[in-house]
Amino acid sequence: MASQTLSILSLIFGIISSFFFWIPLFGLLFPTLAIVLGIISLSNKKTNKGRGLSIAGIILGGVFGIISLFFLMPLIMSLFIHSSMSSYLNENSNYEGHHELNEDYSKYSALEVVNISCYYNERGNLEYKGSVMNKGDYTEGFVEVNITFYDSNKNEVGYALTFIEEDAMINPNETADFFSYYFKDTSKIIDCSAKASGMII
Repeated sequence: MASQTLSILSLIFGIISSFFFWIPLFGLLFPTLAIVLGIISLSNKKTNKGRGLSIAGIILGGVFGIISLFFLMPLIMSLFIHSSMSSYLNENSNYEGHHELNEDYSKYSALEVVNISCYYNERGNLEYKGSVMNKGDYTEGFVEVNITFYDSNKNEVGYALTFIEEDAMINPNETADFFSYYFKDTSKIIDCSAKASGMII
């Protein structure tokens, strides 16, 4: 291919680079072509035709190639972080007691509500409190407590969600307290029960 043709193609790809530098892969393809064709054209010492076009193509390809790398960097970092996290989770998911990937954390929780009470305070508001004990072998965090309220016939008449105090973690064989109010219709409530779940740390 004639040196002048290569220099023209180098300039064309350099110009195209200015339109596609923000698109992954394409943003690097056209600058690369511009630089390679420009260098090949300049390496032909038999003619100086198109030398200026080649230099212009190389400059455009280099500038927009570098800019394209900045646009591509977040994608590369995202893929790297995702790959690292997947590798870490795969390594740790094989230990006894830890969850498999994509499974519900709560099914591995060994938390148990050891006592719970609900009562009306002096203002007539319904309060409930209790403790959660970790009967497992691993520390658990992000502990939530699901409360169910019953009427005199043991029918479910209300639900509430709360968390242990200060969102603390519970070590094995230790307990943490919870306390809150229930402000909905409480006229029929005479009893309550609770279940706790958390995430193995």
